[in-house]
Amino acid sequence: MAYQEAEPRLLTHKQPYTVPFDFREDLLEFIRAGDTDSLLLGLDDGYDQYCDSVMLDLEHAHNIFLFNLSLAYYSAYAGGLSMEAGQKICAYFDFEQRKKETVLEIRELQKEMMIEFARQVKEIRKLKEKPLRVRRALEYIHSHIDEKLSVEELAEQCQVSASTLQRRFLRCTGISVGQYIRQERVRRACVLLEHTEMTGAEISVSLGFCSQSYFIQQFRAEKGITPREYRDGVPSRRDTTSK
Repeated sequence: MAYQEAEPRLLTHKQPYTVPFDFREDLLEFIRAGDTDSLLLGLDDGYDQYCDSVMLDLEHAHNIFLFNLSLAYYSAYAGGLSMEAGQKICAYFDFEQRKKETVLEIRELQKEMMIEFARQVKEIRKLKEKPLRVRRALEYIHSHIDEKLSVEELAEQCQVSASTLQRRFLRCTGISVGQYIRQERVRRACVLLEHTEMTGAEISVSLGFCSQSYFIQQFRAEKGITPREYRDGVPSRRDTTSK
């Protein structure tokens, strides 16, 4: 997912609605722990009931989303996510929620937001298990995925030679630096294809691909289909199109 540099609108006022929040606190704890599996189970179990109790109309839904965005950010920060990375995620989801025109759309975006924060914390915790040089390379990739990246640039950041970084990276991850960058860019492209109306050209630019045709080529190499075919296959989009 490509995140733009912007200041998020984090709410600091007191909790706006007096309803039971045990369910939400469980979700926040899963985010803090980077426990995506438990988070997904929790979202399947009681998410609709929770949203029914707080998102009473569109205005409530937008306000609750922003409040929970703030809480998710601070939970992820407590779990080890950097302030810079967290603010980029906040800015992205703040921008997306402003475009939503139904409560259902906001509910689905909020779910995606929580999953993304938990996934990022999980990745950060995985990085801590890696050797220092490889960890620095991975952190730099994640923070600059929307820019042009090269092995030489990463090696300079890690203060090792390009060949040494390649060798250590392959030993630790099982894939080359270039393969890892491609996989991460395609993964984020999938999120954008599923949850935004960005065009293929816009996505390719936002994720650092040199051209739209190269983006399509790299996406097909990872997924076996084109970005358009992937977007057309998203269930929620098929349902909308068929109506």
